[in-house]
Amino acid sequence: MASDVRTTESPAKPAHGQLESIEEAVKDLHRQVGEMNEETITPAELTVVPGLRVHRPIPIVIEESAEDVLARWVEPGLTGFGGSEGEAIESLAAIILDVWTSLHAGDAVRGSNARRIVTVLENYAAPAP
Repeated sequence: MASDVRTTESPAKPAHGQLESIEEAVKDLHRQVGEMNEETITPAELTVVPGLRVHRPIPIVIEESAEDVLARWVEPGLTGFGGSEGEAIESLAAIILDVWTSLHAGDAVRGSNARRIVTVLENYAAPAP
């Protein structure tokens, strides 16, 4: 009967350059986590888009960081930005209208992504009367 012999080897020590690389990666990760802690993410709803009639509140997320504010409508992938929450929301509303207008133009080329965005937009808004 053969015996089962197991040996344990000590893990190889990283070379000096590898250790510095690992330390640098940890420092970078620490910096990124610190930046994330400085951000505030707040759910909100957009109910007014000049030029469109919003028939269902548009779910958005407001992301505030030390540098700027983003207003993001995640489902179709649209983002506005500004120096304040109001500016970011105005920017997003303008982008929504621009996208609506361009995708509803008679000569618009509609790939599958464009059709998906149109469907999402139409679930929340329609042309203003």
